[in-house]
This record gives sequence, C-alpha cells and structure tokens, in this order.
Amino acid sequence: MKILLLNPPIIDLSQYGKAPLISPCPGTGLSYLYSYLIKYNYNCKIFDFYFDSWDTVKEVLIKENAELLELLV
Repeated sequence: MKILLLNPPIIDLSQYGKAPLISPCPGTGLSYLYSYLIKYNYNCKIFDFYFDSWDTVKEVLIKENAELLELLV
C-alpha cells in the first residue's frame, strides 16, 4: 500500500481581511505518523507543499498514484 502524507499549500485568508496562516513546515503529527509507518515497513512518503500551488499538489497526486492520502489540515 502506497501512502502519501501532505502538508497542503498556505491558506491565504487576506481576501477575507485576515493574515495568512504561517506554519512553514509539516506538523509534528504528520512527522510522527510518517516515522510510525516507516518503522512498520509501509511504503510512505511525506510532502510539504506549504509554499506551492494546488496545481503542484495535483501533479504529485497523479504521479504518485497512492492508495491512501493523509492531509494535515
């Protein structure tokens, strides 16, 4: 089973009068989950798309063709 863990692109709330959310690295939750899955020999990759576009995310999803996807929200 191929598993992808994703930190999604920045959410720019400036259009709603709020500052963008700032957290330029995958959260510890994704990192812990990744280390657990690797420890038990799962085929797992972690991606940080924080400063990328949703188009980049789409390209990687198509390329990787994973069976399970976890998104840090």
